[in-house]
Amino acid sequence: MAKENNGYALEDLYDANGVLIAKKGQLLSSFAHLRDDGTTASSCWIYTGSWTEQGNQMANRDNSDPSGLGNTLGWAWAWPLNRRVLYNRASADINGKPWDPKRMLIQWNGSKWTGNDIPDFGNAAPGTPTGPFIMQPEGMGRLFAINKMAEGPFPEHYEPIETPLGTNPLHPNVVSNPVCSSV
Repeated sequence: MAKENNGYALEDLYDANGVLIAKKGQLLSSFAHLRDDGTTASSCWIYTGSWTEQGNQMANRDNSDPSGLGNTLGWAWAWPLNRRVLYNRASADINGKPWDPKRMLIQWNGSKWTGNDIPDFGNAAPGTPTGPFIMQPEGMGRLFAINKMAEGPFPEHYEPIETPLGTNPLHPNVVSNPVCSSV
């Protein structure tokens, strides 16, 4: 099941330059290899890379942490691409220098991004219009929803049914989601 979740080639896969990426039947190492033309199969793109031709990446047990940040890239596997901090480009300034050099996640070394995590944005050089929040069209983080939510600029907040608070600090008239039944 884990191999099927990861994804595999249904035909030989080639990149734009004609270089073979994966032979038919081989497991894929990156979601970038998934295609929408029927030549690959995967249950969910974020799992691609979890079980590659090199084996079960989820079974990795190297808990070394040279950064001291708790970023153990050799321990198990994290989606996507074994990246531990999503949108980690935001940890560096516009020139690619870490905001906090003592807790550096990634930095630009003049030719590529390096550091203590897998870059969450390709290899766009500093100064290019690529923002850190790659899943947003403008590349920026948001506090307010732009026009996607019926509840307004902020999503509604409900306390879990089992909350010990007894009240919802953000919405005192409704503690928990009214669609849920109490336990």
